[in-house]
Amino acid sequence: RKLDHVDAVIMSDYNKGVFTEDDSQDLINLCRKQHIPVVVDFKPENQYYFKNATVVAPNLIEAKLIFPDFSERNPLPGMKALHDQLGAENVLVTLGGNGMVVFDGEGISRVQGRRVDAIDPCGCGDTVRACLTLGLVSHLSLADAADFANYAASIVVQKLGTATLQPNELECWEPVK
Repeated sequence: RKLDHVDAVIMSDYNKGVFTEDDSQDLINLCRKQHIPVVVDFKPENQYYFKNATVVAPNLIEAKLIFPDFSERNPLPGMKALHDQLGAENVLVTLGGNGMVVFDGEGISRVQGRRVDAIDPCGCGDTVRACLTLGLVSHLSLADAADFANYAASIVVQKLGTATLQPNELECWEPVK
């Protein structure tokens, strides 16, 4: 009922029983019909709930649970395998301090990590998904949206505990050329 009033949907699965495969697929299919991007964070055991999402965004540990041969050094084969297995339009794998890698179904883009004094990674994944989505609905390319999300996470990781961002903290971001 609310989809007419949203720009995007973020689905975060913490494996607490909120999502079912049928309900998740119904929501994703409705969003696709209305051209609403769906960005998903999921637990590997529920990976099939989220097929056909716009972007699925596992972290490196989750990517390796799904595809044990995933290599940070040579991510293309792993990204292709995740893309095919997860059935998503795009795959983004977060690599902690080493940035991210993004696959759009054809090729990969690397987002370099930013050198910061990391204090606490709590909340970085949620920040990535939120800011990636913000970038996508602001008409950034997938690679630029990932870079924006990486920038945002580099701010949050410097704060103690589950932290939030202030709009002025994002004003200095510029796409990497």
